[in-house]
Amino acid sequence: MLHLYYHCTVMELFWPFLRRSGDEVVKVNQLTGTTAVTKTIHEASVNQLKRLALIYRINFNKACSSTLWDIALLYLANAMLCETMRSGNLRDPECWFYFMLCMTCYQNILFFSGG
Repeated sequence: MLHLYYHCTVMELFWPFLRRSGDEVVKVNQLTGTTAVTKTIHEASVNQLKRLALIYRINFNKACSSTLWDIALLYLANAMLCETMRSGNLRDPECWFYFMLCMTCYQNILFFSGG
């Protein structure tokens, strides 16, 4: 569960840098031995959340009503919607797959919580 929190935190920290002009590249030298671009760091955390959400959904039938899980689903769904808007491809199958995965997980949480 801490992996979820970690990747949500990374996404939150680097989100303001993505909202800057598309021509501006912000490099981060302190995190790794190599130079990383903030967009790459953000995308890596999004990819990890995709992987974790898919693994969780495949391996666990019952919903987890953890605040960290709810937050992770929200961040992932938001990232997928933002990616479709940024790319201009509103029918990107990968983005819609993960968005619908998040919605299905929320539906599962609602169903198993008795709501």
